[in-house]
Amino acid sequence: MDDLELLHGDAQQLADFLGVTVRMIKNYKSAKNPLPTAFRKLLKLRLGDLSGLAGDAWEGFSFGRDNKLYLPLWNNGFDPDQIRGLFFSQQEAAALRQDVRRLESELWALKKVHAYTTPEKIAPAQLAKYR
Repeated sequence: MDDLELLHGDAQQLADFLGVTVRMIKNYKSAKNPLPTAFRKLLKLRLGDLSGLAGDAWEGFSFGRDNKLYLPLWNNGFDPDQIRGLFFSQQEAAALRQDVRRLESELWALKKVHAYTTPEKIAPAQLAKYR
């Protein structure tokens, strides 16, 4: 996004937003004075572009007028509850993967015991564990 795109709009509103005079805005628009980096970042945020605040990795991420977070190449925005839900879904998935690993280990142990031992040779307490 170039400086002219960032400076598009009413000079008075931009001056009020940045805390400068209208003359300074006109100088920035005409490239008489370079637009300071801090102003560039603020103007990107004003337009909803998160890269102005969070860095280049957030290029294309933006907040819409509906206060939802939009991802690059994704049409639907995410509201705060959906984002929180993603966090909890990740936690749940991690816990379920851990359960699967534990159950696979127990199943492997049970198959190993079953392959080498007849039921008559297994202690009743050990059999009860796997029922």
